[in-house]
Amino acid sequence: MDIITLNKVKKGVYEPQKLAVIENEKEKLRAMLDSPDHFLLVLRACDGSYHRVSSDIGQIVQDKKALIVKGISLGPLATEIAGTAITGAQRFIVHESPEGIYLLGEVLEALKKLAEYYK
Repeated sequence: MDIITLNKVKKGVYEPQKLAVIENEKEKLRAMLDSPDHFLLVLRACDGSYHRVSSDIGQIVQDKKALIVKGISLGPLATEIAGTAITGAQRFIVHESPEGIYLLGEVLEALKKLAEYYK
């Protein structure tokens, strides 16, 4: 699974570090989905850094976890998550926890990844 680790440059700003090799990836993604308050919505800047934007992503993931796990209605769910941010910019999902900061991918791609590995 391709997940990029990020370094925190300052509050709300992250830079890519490297492609992460995740051991026990299934369990790791399951743990991520079980802690929705650690999900962040970020936008990629032209310099390659990622900037956190205000979003209800944690609450949305918590409320819609059953849909994500089953892989149902991921397109509309991605629109709901991404719709809370600035229009016209590419949005990504990040999971920030004490274990590390992981860029899961563009919103729909990240939701599909979580659904696939949660099974």
